[in-house]
Amino acid sequence: MINNLRVSQPSKSQEMAPIKKKGFAGQVTSLVFIPTTVTPLSPYTTTPPLKLLLTTSGPYLRIYNPSSSTLLHVVNDPLGIACKVHQFISLSEHGLGWVGIFGGKRCAFLKMEFEESDIGGISVSVSQQYMGQFSDCIQDAIYIKSDEYTESLLLAVAFAHNFVELWDINKNICIRKVQCEERCILYSARFFGNRLENLLLASGTVFNQVLIWNPFVGEPGFDGLVFARLQGHEGVIFNLRFNKMGDRLASVSDDRSIRIWKVQKDNLG
Repeated sequence: MINNLRVSQPSKSQEMAPIKKKGFAGQVTSLVFIPTTVTPLSPYTTTPPLKLLLTTSGPYLRIYNPSSSTLLHVVNDPLGIACKVHQFISLSEHGLGWVGIFGGKRCAFLKMEFEESDIGGISVSVSQQYMGQFSDCIQDAIYIKSDEYTESLLLAVAFAHNFVELWDINKNICIRKVQCEERCILYSARFFGNRLENLLLASGTVFNQVLIWNPFVGEPGFDGLVFARLQGHEGVIFNLRFNKMGDRLASVSDDRSIRIWKVQKDNLG
């Protein structure tokens, strides 16, 4: 039996120092290579312009020169609210140095300027353009063109409640919204196509299905029709990816399987 228990306070010399943040070590959530206008100097060969590697980890975006293994630039909090970046959006047709990112309910665009430098062979400056906060979590986004909106820069955005919005990037306004006829929660989504008229969306649902539909076929104001239901998984669909031709679709599920599906685009509207 303990009769006497003494609790002593630590002296000032024994007190723990406050914890200071030194850096962030986390999972790389997305990466992409982008071309530049800078050509490496070489006395022996003619080399193509440099390509830079962009990676995201948590709320940080890092820009590397792979040829020199140099970290060139770090963008802290590129989405504005310490939001984890989930994916890049290709904006190569918009112009050299442009890239989009999204995570959670936010989306932003980065414009990079390149100059030759003695450190890493190239220097990068970055400016940011925010689109604000959306009403739902973003599952995928893609830059597209359209015969109907020839003067607009268009972004199609797929959301977790299985609807799609079409945004004018320059004006930062939503010009069209389409709800899928299958009202459900999505754990993943993937667009295929680069034009509004033939854009496909694969929706990975919590009901272990993949739904394929074209959000912009049909009259505005009506639900988007599902043209194909891919069934076979025994868990929710976590990720989707089309091949370059769009005739194959890979799906990853909570059932620990990867399935490859044949997509008959001629029957999808």
